[in-house]
Amino acid sequence: MREWVYYGAYRTSSKPVLVLTSLVKHAEALHEIARVKWDEVALVTGVVKGGERETIFKRG
Repeated sequence: MREWVYYGAYRTSSKPVLVLTSLVKHAEALHEIARVKWDEVALVTGVVKGGERETIFKRG
């Protein structure tokens, strides 16, 4: 997939959501969009160390 499209998100559940992308720049863009709408949004990429990653996933 070469391009991504954001269709607006309406989160009605308190359950965590996981979004996977093939490019880090797309993940970063979606992270910025989500941060505007929701208080707790985390971005995990390959550069996030294992301990920090565990902490993020446990918070979810």
